[in-house]
Amino acid sequence: MTLLAGSPGRDVVPAGFPPIDQRGIARPQGPAADIGAVEVETVGVVPLLTVGLMKQGLAVSFSGEPGCTYRLLGSSNLTDWSPVATNSLVNGSLQFVLPMTANTHLFFRAVTP
Repeated sequence: MTLLAGSPGRDVVPAGFPPIDQRGIARPQGPAADIGAVEVETVGVVPLLTVGLMKQGLAVSFSGEPGCTYRLLGSSNLTDWSPVATNSLVNGSLQFVLPMTANTHLFFRAVTP
């Protein structure tokens, strides 16, 4: 039987668990494995990153899974990535305004730590 949302048995086994549960689902599905024979499959929100131009600079908005921590990375060449910000999403979204200099080309991506 699958554990309910909020169960104290979810994401608590850090090591020593089988790589799959009794149904063949990979473990862990979260930061740690679940207690018991069945791992709860996580279906998260698909993160969305948008970038817009403002007078103050670039407005970078990000929406994702509430309560998760994400790192916003920036790159000018898609090879070398530098951290721009790290935040936990409280209500599912964040917004940053980044100063821009003339002729700057930047790429952004959001990753989980």
